[in-house]
Amino acid sequence: MARPRIEWLDSLRGLAMFFVIFGHAWALPAWGKMLIYSFHMPLFFAISGAVFRVSKYDRLRDCALDKAKGLLLPYLLLYLVNIPLQLISFGVFANTFYSPQDLLLGFLTGSVMGNSACWPLWFLPCLYLVSVLFWMLARLEVRTKAPLWLTVSLVFALGVAIWELAPGQGLLHWKTVPMAMLFYYLGHAFMKHRESVFRAIDYDAGRKCRQSLRFFATLAILLVAGLWMGWLNGKISMMSNIYHNYGLMLGSACCTSLALAMVTMALPKVRMLDFAGKNSLGFFGLHRNLLHGIENCTLNFPLLGSNALVATAVVWAVLFPLCAFGNRFFPPLVGKWAKPMPKAAVASKA
Repeated sequence: MARPRIEWLDSLRGLAMFFVIFGHAWALPAWGKMLIYSFHMPLFFAISGAVFRVSKYDRLRDCALDKAKGLLLPYLLLYLVNIPLQLISFGVFANTFYSPQDLLLGFLTGSVMGNSACWPLWFLPCLYLVSVLFWMLARLEVRTKAPLWLTVSLVFALGVAIWELAPGQGLLHWKTVPMAMLFYYLGHAFMKHRESVFRAIDYDAGRKCRQSLRFFATLAILLVAGLWMGWLNGKISMMSNIYHNYGLMLGSACCTSLALAMVTMALPKVRMLDFAGKNSLGFFGLHRNLLHGIENCTLNFPLLGSNALVATAVVWAVLFPLCAFGNRFFPPLVGKWAKPMPKAAVASKA
């Protein structure tokens, strides 16, 4: 039986998606990119961990196949859709052409080699690896009583050693998996212990905007601390495994992510954020070439070509009908699948 969706979590994913698009805008100042990069991808991995259910799968094969259908197949479909988009946004408007061999290599390696038709899609194969490995570690906890926090910490420590000895990305960004796994675990642990967290921050789900002074004071402290640590640490990149100071990176990502989660907890339902959150796969996979296509073809128009917020708003508006179209006519493109009909309904039809 499917669990009911948590509205503030959908809105949080939508808010994170806005920051991803905004952070990829060329006109955004370097300091803006630095602050957004300090939390946007860690937040996405944490949200993915928050909604992951270990009990959904009895066997590794079930988990691997289901996640392949939900992540790897959309990766393939979105990559194919992005090839003509990339040709227009970079080839036609910027005279930058990639060879078929380069595009194929970019797809097979997750953008590590060759030239990818859509760089942000690296997230999907990496998330696939994280999800399957996390399920294995969670099952190991059940069978051997090895604490999940300990095995995740060991994987993270191994990752740090690998980054220091052999910097780089690794095919399909496997070297990013240890850091991504840590945020995935933190999101999973947050949802598991959310009632305790809610008491600690004095969150009342029934009050929405009328939260306590302690709630808003905690939110402000977390946001300021997170952005301050991100500023001190400089621009990071999970895609390229560039983290600088690990303590500042983890502190910044965790504080800012929790602050943004508190924002969406306190707000009433925002339909735009909710829709973007529920369709984040389509937003994630289509925004890059749309954004840079607009920027490339409007360089002589200051309002669009040199204004990151306006360009982001235009892309945001275009993505709504595109994702609605995908939901209606080609759901697998945006990670949606027809739900199986209940057995009782099947029997009644027969």
